[in-house]
Amino acid sequence: MYNMDNDMNDIGSILETLASSCPHVEVTDLGHGRHYIGTGFTYDDGDELRIILKRGDDGGWILSDEGHTPMWLSYGGLEMTPSLGSMMGRLLRQNRARSDSGRITVDIGSPGEVHECLRSMVQAMIQVADMSFLNRGPVSDGEPSRGSQMSGAGSGTSP
Repeated sequence: MYNMDNDMNDIGSILETLASSCPHVEVTDLGHGRHYIGTGFTYDDGDELRIILKRGDDGGWILSDEGHTPMWLSYGGLEMTPSLGSMMGRLLRQNRARSDSGRITVDIGSPGEVHECLRSMVQAMIQVADMSFLNRGPVSDGEPSRGSQMSGAGSGTSP
């Protein structure tokens, strides 16, 4: 049976542990039992990792990206093929994370584990976001290809 007193003690302990073990982390109460965890970590385009502390379907506390990381990948044009899905699954498992209906989540077993869970969540999200590099073309050496002409200031061509 759900006990509101235990709920308040759990969240209080979780937030207390975060404050003492992760002083750089900022927690914002979003209401309805949801808390935004600001870590300062970003995707390569500057967007901050979106991490929400909330109740999972089983009633325990979880960290969730609420689907933001896979959505961010899709905006970059990465299509989730079976092989990329398999790679993502391996990355998540290596970081104690899982995919739950398109959301990356990490279960918090006890308030004392929240620091390790947050680290796992950040690592999972960054490693999954790094899959965007698989969608990019080869890196250029900075030299124009043969037959190409440069134009503009300093290129030796006239307007």
